[in-house]
Amino acid sequence: MADVFVRLRFLSLVGLLIYLVVGILGFVAPAIADNPVLREGLDAIKTILLLPLEIAIYRLLILGEATSGYDFAIFAPRFQRLLGWTVVLWALITLPPYLAGLITPFEDADAIATIAAAVVVIVLLVRMVILFPAIAVDASGASLRNAWADTKGRSWLIVKSFLIALLPALAGLLTVGLISDFEDLPAWWSAVRIAFDSPLEFLATVLAAVTASRLFNWIGHQVKGVPV
Repeated sequence: MADVFVRLRFLSLVGLLIYLVVGILGFVAPAIADNPVLREGLDAIKTILLLPLEIAIYRLLILGEATSGYDFAIFAPRFQRLLGWTVVLWALITLPPYLAGLITPFEDADAIATIAAAVVVIVLLVRMVILFPAIAVDASGASLRNAWADTKGRSWLIVKSFLIALLPALAGLLTVGLISDFEDLPAWWSAVRIAFDSPLEFLATVLAAVTASRLFNWIGHQVKGVPV
């Protein structure tokens, strides 16, 4: 992972700044935090803006190609495919609770919709985890069907890999969250939380991309165009 921060230092700085700016906007503009549409919209923008960093990490760790700048290549086929899948996953994670609230006023329906969506998203993420790096490096077999075939019977390996890789960042975020639950915290704690949360969330993003790249190298066969 150190190779990412050294060879992609400019992109790493851009990624960290994206997290910091989003966190600061939520702090200085309470209307964003209080408005679900603005809050989720800002989260979607952040996710899309991070795609160049994720693509660069995939290409560095798989192809050895170091990207020198922030390239928001919206017209590149690989970017468009990754953008499409990113939007789909974001929608599956974000929209179900709101849609359930429109259909029925019962809180239980919101909870059921959230849990069901979470299960679907987790299954999809586990089974298509190597699809994202495959698309990023223009692998000849980069398709959902091939990713699904390569990850068959390896779900626990994938889950363990991500849990181990993300443990430091998750532990840090959990610690900050628990501290924030205490009453009578000073007013400056919100600013301090942003200073901790943003780097930790950025670290989690990098670790996830690194883990997906490693899994692509380890278990990816059909996504690479290798015949069965």
